[in-house]
Amino acid sequence: IRQHRQPRLDTHLSSRIYPTEDGPPRWLRNDPAPVLDALNSVAIPFAWHQVETEETIFQWERHERLLDLALDLGWHVTGGPLIDFSSSQLPGWLWLWEGDLNNLASIMCKYVETVVSKYHQQIRRWVICAAPNCAQVLRLSGEELLGLTYRMFDTARQIDDSLELVLSLGQPWGEHLSEEPFINAQSPYFFVDTLLRAGGDHLNAIEVEIVMGPQKRGSFCHDILDVSKILDLYAFLGLPLHVTLGYPASTDADPKADPELVLSGGHWGEGISEEAQADWALEMLRLVLAKPFVHSAQWVHVSDSESHLFPNVGLLDAGGKPRKILSTLKNLREERLK
Repeated sequence: IRQHRQPRLDTHLSSRIYPTEDGPPRWLRNDPAPVLDALNSVAIPFAWHQVETEETIFQWERHERLLDLALDLGWHVTGGPLIDFSSSQLPGWLWLWEGDLNNLASIMCKYVETVVSKYHQQIRRWVICAAPNCAQVLRLSGEELLGLTYRMFDTARQIDDSLELVLSLGQPWGEHLSEEPFINAQSPYFFVDTLLRAGGDHLNAIEVEIVMGPQKRGSFCHDILDVSKILDLYAFLGLPLHVTLGYPASTDADPKADPELVLSGGHWGEGISEEAQADWALEMLRLVLAKPFVHSAQWVHVSDSESHLFPNVGLLDAGGKPRKILSTLKNLREERLK
């Protein structure tokens, strides 16, 4: 029905690209064509643990070189997430302030302010933080994380009130609520609803992270009707949705991923393989593109050869070889997108 009204949809199809110590990853410098054919936009996570490895000492070069190349290639660029509430994505020195809410808030807001101020002319959409609703780091309670999230969005909004600011939700079905520390916590839906009631003008869109298989950050494997229902639920909040997708292509060890994540959340179809990953991606993307309120679909990351969060989920394997999912994305883009 959407394509009868609009033969070529304007939905963004993107993926995160993590920089290496040399700046742009090798595959992007040597042969970007397969990924260029599959995507019409990208996201550059200004991962805090890479940018500020030592407190107050910022290393911008690798991200600037990647940003310049992405813009030269004509991609629309999203920045972030700036602060991902996963222990592997936070700088090691931050644990000196564990449990100290005032100092943590000041330090995190300062980082958000620094990055957005530096690049807001080049990047107009920012994912400020990821998974604060299900975080279990730094001895912060659910209410403290909610207040901290509000302060970070308020900081970014004061820099430029025309920016699109996005909150990324982890585990949108609320699997974390079954664990002991979260039993009395808010559901992801009410986490966002509370933020909107506190300051609705700070938040422009919601990113729903649907990564099936990896635990403790990902979701269990739900069928496509469950996915449709959860997207419809978050649409009731009245904000545009961005959907981040991911499914593993292998059960092999992934030394570049977060070591705390394991593939224990079930599987799709015949199991975990390149074929299953491509099939899963096609089903999910068809569904996502059918929803008018979804403005972008994003794969979690391009390559398993760079440091990343989720194991074995990349469009390219650890050796830089394209997986079958890449041709799936290319065909889908050619058939349905501008």
